[in-house]
Amino acid sequence: MAGVSANNIIKRARTRFNDAVESDRKNREHAVSDLRFLTASGEGQWPEARNPGGKTSEQRRLEVENAARATRIRAMLLEAEEQRIADIRAAHGAPELTGELLKLVKDSEDRGLGTPMQRNELSGPDGAALRIEDGVSDFTRRLAGLVARTGADGAS
Repeated sequence: MAGVSANNIIKRARTRFNDAVESDRKNREHAVSDLRFLTASGEGQWPEARNPGGKTSEQRRLEVENAARATRIRAMLLEAEEQRIADIRAAHGAPELTGELLKLVKDSEDRGLGTPMQRNELSGPDGAALRIEDGVSDFTRRLAGLVARTGADGAS
């Protein structure tokens, strides 16, 4: 290369190299972050999953203790209400049950035995099981009629 010194070539190469490194910098940072996530080194995968809600171990310990207290209180309330109902029944017949008591009983059952699965019954107008395909079939028939009226290529 006539007229170009070795220093100019090196200087141009260094400038181009630095430009290339800088233009790809964000891509390499993202790649390193992805690799840390994948291998769980460094910060690991979803670090908040190891500490849900950002709670300290003391906060979590107190939550567990409070849940145990609430369970004991619920048991005491149920026992007291059971005794009260038995006393009223012995003296006067069936007692009146309040909404709050019924909710306490229901919540206790759900906590102890698990909340029952909610079921939705779908039935047709005649009471028979509703076929989901019925709606699709109707749509398909209407679409086929439209295609037949307009022609296969969509031209009217």
